[in-house]
Amino acid sequence: MKLRWFGTATISYTQNDQTIIFDPFCGRNKKLGCFSLQELADQGDIFITHGHFDHLADVPLILAENDAVVYCSQPTANTLISQGVPHERVKAIRPGQILTVGDFYIHVFQGKHINFDIKLILRTFFNLRLLRYFASFIRILKINSKFPEGQTLIYVIEADGKKIMHIGSMNLADGEVYPQDPDILALPFQGRSDLETYALSFIEKIRPKTIYLHHFDDDFPPVSSSVETGIFIRNMKKDFPDIKVIVPRRGELINI
Repeated sequence: MKLRWFGTATISYTQNDQTIIFDPFCGRNKKLGCFSLQELADQGDIFITHGHFDHLADVPLILAENDAVVYCSQPTANTLISQGVPHERVKAIRPGQILTVGDFYIHVFQGKHINFDIKLILRTFFNLRLLRYFASFIRILKINSKFPEGQTLIYVIEADGKKIMHIGSMNLADGEVYPQDPDILALPFQGRSDLETYALSFIEKIRPKTIYLHHFDDDFPPVSSSVETGIFIRNMKKDFPDIKVIVPRRGELINI
């Protein structure tokens, strides 16, 4: 199986000649070299973890470039349909389902969005970056109001004898039983000021063999930020030396 990170929380998985993509988003920071709508449309069927704009806003535009189907929760399906996506292009799914898409077996679990801490909120809103990117900030506020979180889902993808736990926001739902020891945990690294330690308790519960970081880039300033991963990697080497951490480059194709 092959993994490719396109920036933000956008990751594609390829098995044989089939590709599926999660949370496709073109990004709003041209300095990072954002991918085009067509490049994301070429990746195949779409899976959505939750309905926030940086996971969903570009999906209607991407669907205009291909014949893919979108799999998402019912609230997120309602959002897409309200944005003009035809009903037949959207498949509402729920926790507990097992989907077969080509050679992929995809288990759907209840997820939960990360809780933004007060330090991060203050650092974001009381920062000179907000003035620098004020026009972008206003545009983000307007578009964000059209894309509520809805229900957050977690996916476990099985193919080629590998098991990948794919998460779009770093949190777990109370009472949900998740599989242990996946080969890869696709872990979003954004949303708190204390990620370096917060993530460790999260990893303790899942115990993956490898961590594949994403969503650590500054794709929609000033709300996003470029998150330093070095301290987290050092903490991992100390507390979980048997777990490998991959920090991918944008567009990099990795074989597992």
